[in-house]
Amino acid sequence: ARVLQSLHERGRASIQIDSQTELENKLVPSEKDTILNVDFELLLNRSWQPRRLVLTENMLSIAFSGQDEEIDRIPLDEIDDIVDYGGNESIDQLAVKTQDATAVHAIQVFTDQKGYNSGRTYYINCKTKEDLDKFAKKLRQLAKAARRRKEASTTFQKMQLRVRRVYLSTPFSAAIAFLIGANFVCTVVECQFIDSMQNDDGSSTATGSTLEQLNTMFTLVFTAELAINMFCHWWRPFIVDPWNWLDVFIVTMSILSLIVTNQPTGIVRILRALRVIRLFGRVKSLKKIIQALSSSIVPVLNVFLILFLLMSIAAVMASSFFGSDAPHLFETFDKSLITLFAIAAGDSWPTDVPKIRDDG
Repeated sequence: ARVLQSLHERGRASIQIDSQTELENKLVPSEKDTILNVDFELLLNRSWQPRRLVLTENMLSIAFSGQDEEIDRIPLDEIDDIVDYGGNESIDQLAVKTQDATAVHAIQVFTDQKGYNSGRTYYINCKTKEDLDKFAKKLRQLAKAARRRKEASTTFQKMQLRVRRVYLSTPFSAAIAFLIGANFVCTVVECQFIDSMQNDDGSSTATGSTLEQLNTMFTLVFTAELAINMFCHWWRPFIVDPWNWLDVFIVTMSILSLIVTNQPTGIVRILRALRVIRLFGRVKSLKKIIQALSSSIVPVLNVFLILFLLMSIAAVMASSFFGSDAPHLFETFDKSLITLFAIAAGDSWPTDVPKIRDDG
């Protein structure tokens, strides 16, 4: 039991140290976010000590009187209960916890055991009953509203988690990848048999109508898939992913193509062909390859810059050495650079290089 008590005390001490580190150099909320700003007393080390309490919509910040640096805080959604100490008997009981009996009006704030304050109980004292009642009433209202928001947010997050698990599951990803591939096959078939898509009078043939119906189905499925993606990754996780922006662009253009015209034009076919790019974002192995290629763009550009500088130096030297012997190849810098590029690329240089020595 002593060992468990020692471990519990060490854990509480580590939590206090982490809280102090987190609150270091953190200021109390600004005036525009402040609902109440009062100077009350807190029970600390068996004595009432003056503290500044700043109440906002979601937080009760605690600071030294007359200072702006936050030393402690109580999340309102983690307040379990608020008890009044208004009678003489309760005040006498509370005075036992202190070194004096100066408490006239006080409240007791209970916090969540698993929350930020680890179940700590706060005693708040005020000399004026009206001020304390006003503060306690506002604190109860805001704490109740904060708990409701947390419960609503928790319900939404639980639903998001369930949908996200289905969305990121292997069967769902495989189904979407299959539909993307099938859509691309339909686009290839449409381009291959483009002459048989319409009759002489401009109406669609049976094959053309079938492909258009499939395209409409693919557009609706991809729109639903994008909506599910937005729901289960809303808000920031969805915005920061560039693949989602690509999905939004392709799906939006596909919907507009259905609204504007039912007949496939060149631009519409291009937009449909671009849908296959979404496959890179769905298949993890392909996504890794694309990310690796995109991250190597800057290093490759640096290599091209070094090669260009080396080739430019060689072009200047070639103009000096061979400009008079082969003016059509090395007379100027640009001609020398083009000639060296042709040689480096293997473009008919065996027939051009011997001409440099034709005059001896």
